[in-house]
Amino acid sequence: MVTGRGVGAGLWAVLMAGPAWFIVNMTATSRAMSLDARDPATIAFAHSQGATDVLAWVVDNDLGGVIVILTVVVAVAAVLIVFGALVARDIQRNPPSAATRQDA
Repeated sequence: MVTGRGVGAGLWAVLMAGPAWFIVNMTATSRAMSLDARDPATIAFAHSQGATDVLAWVVDNDLGGVIVILTVVVAVAAVLIVFGALVARDIQRNPPSAATRQDA
């Protein structure tokens, strides 16, 4: 039977995984930003976007992506967990009848 414990555990997992993913990506960003700032293609693209400081543009670009991941992915995962719990609860309350089952 689907209980609040299962949904709560799923939501806590999402809420803990989101900040953990954010920390890992920020660490990777800080390690790779000097490499990205020296890449000629990145420098040309940053200047074509109007950036005067390539290093600041790289950090801003990476930070924007990480914040999108932090918010959108966590929100979508939370919605999917709740939706899955509601579907499972509905299936348990109204099991398929014998006429609709496909027996092998």
